Amino acid sequence: MSQGSPLDPPGLSADRALPASLRRWWSARWTGSLRVLLEETGVFLLPDLLPLRATDRVLVLGDAAQSIADLLDSRIALDQPPVVINPSGEERAALPFDDASFTIIISGHQQHAWDDGDLLAFLNESWRVLTHNGIIVSWDVAPSRSKQVNAIWRWLLAKKDESFRLRTFAEFGRIGREAGFAWIQTLTLRPFLW
Repeated sequence: MSQGSPLDPPGLSADRALPASLRRWWSARWTGSLRVLLEETGVFLLPDLLPLRATDRVLVLGDAAQSIADLLDSRIALDQPPVVINPSGEERAALPFDDASFTIIISGHQQHAWDDGDLLAFLNESWRVLTHNGIIVSWDVAPSRSKQVNAIWRWLLAKKDESFRLRTFAEFGRIGREAGFAWIQTLTLRPFLW
């Protein structure tokens, strides 16, 4: 588990969204690996930090999941391509997979939109669909000591009518232990360029 900082233009509410022309430019220019390079920089470090093997079954969740999956597949040459989903709240609490289906789950820049109950439900489901000794890698924006910086993150990331919570590693770890994960550590996924 690690924490970084994203930009998620599609996630902004309509009144705070990027202007349409800038949104079109962003979507047209910064797709695939280039967008991952800017928003999910730490993913480039995962193959060196995790014990990834060709036989691993990988589940990638979130808006940038396909680009992350493509990058990992190209670097690791997995026997089976990663499974990609962008689950709704109900799906996070009941992942549509059999028990012990995956060895690794990757979930980046999503947890700030979940309350503690949603995060616990997701981690419980992750525990269920992971094999014995499976790994979940998760990162998100961490709270700052500065109220102004936290207010900027709220302005950038909060969606209308959704929960918003920046968690410290200790808070995230406490919920992870409650879900049954015995070994929780930080990974050095920095720097996140954006």
